[in-house]
Amino acid sequence: MGVIIERVLTQSFCVSLLGNEELAADVVAGKKDLRASPRKRALAGFASVLTEVPWAVDAEDIARLRQAGISEEGIERTILVTAFFNYFPRVADGTGIEFDYESPLPRLTADPTREALPRFPESDWNLAVNGSRVPAFARAPQVASLLEPWRVFHMDRTEPLSQRMRHLLVRTVTHDLCDSAALVHWRDVRPSNESERTISHFVEKLTKTPWAMSAVDIDALRTVGLSDEEILAAITLIAFQNAISRMHHALAAVRR
Repeated sequence: MGVIIERVLTQSFCVSLLGNEELAADVVAGKKDLRASPRKRALAGFASVLTEVPWAVDAEDIARLRQAGISEEGIERTILVTAFFNYFPRVADGTGIEFDYESPLPRLTADPTREALPRFPESDWNLAVNGSRVPAFARAPQVASLLEPWRVFHMDRTEPLSQRMRHLLVRTVTHDLCDSAALVHWRDVRPSNESERTISHFVEKLTKTPWAMSAVDIDALRTVGLSDEEILAAITLIAFQNAISRMHHALAAVRR
């Protein structure tokens, strides 16, 4: 698939969950013939799809995991881990800070002008996807109680961001991720002035093209009056919703 965030996330997934640095290096290089077992290739492939085109995850993607011998519990764990890896790098990308650490893997490069893949038309969105709530993992029901404090932290506070601002941020994310029911939930929250349109543009860029983020994007938020504390809160909330919506897309595919 080739875009930078997809490779970064799948690289991390391959090393941490699969314990395979050769597979990670192949992903970084954009190779299609990955040096790994069929099981690990299936896991890495699913992580790529859920990362880059979560709205396109369907029953066939889940079937490929099952065919590779992944259990139902393993599929849920794969969804959860992949979604979390969409949180952490997106927070880093949102800050616009350049890489300053050493890695044994090849240095990644990105074309900041590369566009995001097209979204499905709204008429084709899966109505079962609802990222406005904590997802339910059938074989790991305890996950919901662990995710709920995370949701409360991001969605129920009024400082440093107001409730309206939080809802505006997640509405933009859910629109960009084709999260049907969540978009309906927040349908009445829209940018009402130029400052809010600037903030919504930041959300859209971090959600759709995180590889293109830079310090200029942070400066744009400062220009419309956001403090550094508010900016960090916004970035982490955007990343949170990116993770939650991906969980819902994948779990909806499991249930098909």
